[in-house]
Amino acid sequence: MFRNLPKFWMIIIVNTVVLSQANALVGAGTFAPNFLKAQTAMDGERSRLELNPFISFDYVFKLPRNHYFDPEIGYVFNQDAEDETTHSTLFLLYNLEFPVHPQVLLRYGFGTFISKVGGDGQALTMNNGTTTATFYTPSESHTSYTSSLNLGVKYFFDKKLASRFDLNVMRFVSDGRSLSYLLSITYN
Repeated sequence: MFRNLPKFWMIIIVNTVVLSQANALVGAGTFAPNFLKAQTAMDGERSRLELNPFISFDYVFKLPRNHYFDPEIGYVFNQDAEDETTHSTLFLLYNLEFPVHPQVLLRYGFGTFISKVGGDGQALTMNNGTTTATFYTPSESHTSYTSSLNLGVKYFFDKKLASRFDLNVMRFVSDGRSLSYLLSITYN
């Protein structure tokens, strides 16, 4: 697999991984898309806490001036909708971390959320205010890419175990902004 990489790049990659002060982490948690924006009940209640479990892997690099670079990849196990559509989400986060207390890191950066939605094109009759309307599920798979501005905090219980909350401002340069969040536990 790596035979096609020039030796120069192999040396750079190995030196970066071996000589850097870096830690690999694994995480698990829940992802809540469209926080307080998506209607989740017939009475008009908005989404708050959703159970869309995810796993993630990140590699934290020590940077100058007491900062850390924390690239992360994660996969969300979206809970299937009641309408026979399928959903999958992959996220890539590029966050920086800065300690504000010995056990607390402030996180900020950017991310990309890759979502795929598919279905069988069936018609569904659903409530639409005081009446009903016909809605259609997708008849094929569609993939969307959404950029995010990330703000968060990581709290360390000890040197290996931490909890994390990340608020994601989706489509942050657009008028159609929405909020999502990731709530997780990480271990290294």
